[in-house]
Amino acid sequence: MSGEAAAEIIQGEGRNFGRYTLLYRFATGGMADVYLARLSGTAGFEKLVAIKAIHPHLGRQPQFIEMFIDEARLASRVSHPNVIHTLELGRVAETHFIAMEYVDGESLSALIRRGRPAPAICARIVADAAAGLHAAHELKGRDGKLLQVVHRDVSPTNILIGYNGAVKVADFGVARAQGMIHSTAEGSIKGKFAYMAPEQLRPEIEVDRRADVFALGIVLFEITTGRHLFRRKDNAATIAEVLHGEIARPSQAPGCQDYPDALERIVVKALQRPVEARYQTAHELQQDLERFIVRSGEPVLQADVGRLMQEVFADRIQEKEQLLCEAERHPQVVPDVETQSGSSMRLASVAKGARPRVLVLVAAGILALSLIVMVVLLLLPEKRPADTLRPPTRVQAAVPADAAVSLDAVGAVARAPDTGPAMVNLEILAAPTSATITIDGKPVSNPFRARIAARQEQVAVEITAPGHQPQRFPASLSEGGQWRVDLVPTPDAALPAPKVAPKTTPQVKKRRLGNKDVLVNPYR
Repeated sequence: MSGEAAAEIIQGEGRNFGRYTLLYRFATGGMADVYLARLSGTAGFEKLVAIKAIHPHLGRQPQFIEMFIDEARLASRVSHPNVIHTLELGRVAETHFIAMEYVDGESLSALIRRGRPAPAICARIVADAAAGLHAAHELKGRDGKLLQVVHRDVSPTNILIGYNGAVKVADFGVARAQGMIHSTAEGSIKGKFAYMAPEQLRPEIEVDRRADVFALGIVLFEITTGRHLFRRKDNAATIAEVLHGEIARPSQAPGCQDYPDALERIVVKALQRPVEARYQTAHELQQDLERFIVRSGEPVLQADVGRLMQEVFADRIQEKEQLLCEAERHPQVVPDVETQSGSSMRLASVAKGARPRVLVLVAAGILALSLIVMVVLLLLPEKRPADTLRPPTRVQAAVPADAAVSLDAVGAVARAPDTGPAMVNLEILAAPTSATITIDGKPVSNPFRARIAARQEQVAVEITAPGHQPQRFPASLSEGGQWRVDLVPTPDAALPAPKVAPKTTPQVKKRRLGNKDVLVNPYR
């Protein structure tokens, strides 16, 4: 999307978008852009959300608006822990948008690219996704009848996994259900060819929930083998494989000779081309996966998936923290995260009325800074002495002038007009994100931001996190400031190892992201 189009979406000055504040745009598709945004309320309430905003030029085409509204209406009616929660369908000026739950994690496709998890972990992820899909399939109308919901686009990019291990099904953009405003044209195909059931490619056959079950079977095959099942070099070859190609058993994939027999039987049943021969519901598939997990040994819980995600994506967690911090430091621009070129992510600042030359300089500066940070991190020794701490990094405060707040006993933050005595900005961001910030012994949010009346006082700031060395420092209320604090792990506080398969099973291999990995769009 061009800078002009981005400016058209951002109504008003800076990053204000209705009652939301846009932080950065992390995805763009043929129909909409997706932003990370902050919803602010009274008493310091803040919540990160994902804003899916339809392209301005499509906002004048009724068929796209109908599809957009259908997606929001359908997704908002599915209430389940394993489905992305839709918060709001709205419009700012001429821009329609959907506000959605933001998942701080990765898509399943990103996990697959990094390696092959243990079979029990794979089974847990797909079982949770099956539970979310079954909730959508069971959705009923006001008359009590099933709406016959079919997602039609189940794929690794539309299954999100949080760093806490929560699995969420996303993107009902091409879903089908009764009572929708926009009806799919007869004979048209919706979804990704490599993850379609054979009946989706045959217009004469009515598609039902069992098509999503077949797609989940493909996902289960790929996450457990690390290989594509049907994808070929072009769409024609891919379609031919889906319709007529031999469906390989997982144990036939390279490096999968020790594939569990019980899990293979589940995959094979889910991938039966005759709809009557495969699982008839996603719940049936989930039940068999749960039985496999129980019989494989110890139970595999969400926390186990979370430990795996935190280990495999440790670099991504740090990159996202840096990106969010960088976005917060520029209150009048909406950074645009791109991966088109370069060895690391690039921020091209897009602001309403900004000069191109300034934007180029800002983008170049941010890119250079990110490269320096990466080089420094690579050169740092893996272990530090126990008494070595990273000092809190103080930078120039950057709190929007229109976000004036007052500080009442440090902990309670409330909006107030920017009048009266001189005001200073106080901002503290601590990593890891689970770190606790206390000011004069009172816990505050992380990150903490306030605009307070200047006075000749100092407050004691303490940053703590389990398994990390605490940091303490004074903060002056006469001049304020902004601090970035990176806690150092204690030598004996290594992250618990995720559950893995026996030694004969290939383990998850960590690697740094390539250009195609950075900020993969799960909300298309």
